[in-house]
Amino acid sequence: MLSCLKLAEDSDEYILRLYDATGEGAEAYITFDFGIVSAKEVDLMERLVGDIYFNDNKLFLLFKSFEIKTIRIKPKTRNS
Repeated sequence: MLSCLKLAEDSDEYILRLYDATGEGAEAYITFDFGIVSAKEVDLMERLVGDIYFNDNKLFLLFKSFEIKTIRIKPKTRNS
């Protein structure tokens, strides 16, 4: 479940906050209308936790029961 989509506090990257609402854990595949240069898991203060697997415009996420994830996405631009 997506609970937040916003610009990062310190850049033009996107912040997504997602969570597992079922309590069963989940696999999630998110497809964007733009390519991705980088995808990072961050904490609630937007500090780096780790890398997220992505392929061009798709993210691949695994959630534990009721887990909350905050993801920082850097979109491709004409210059990147």
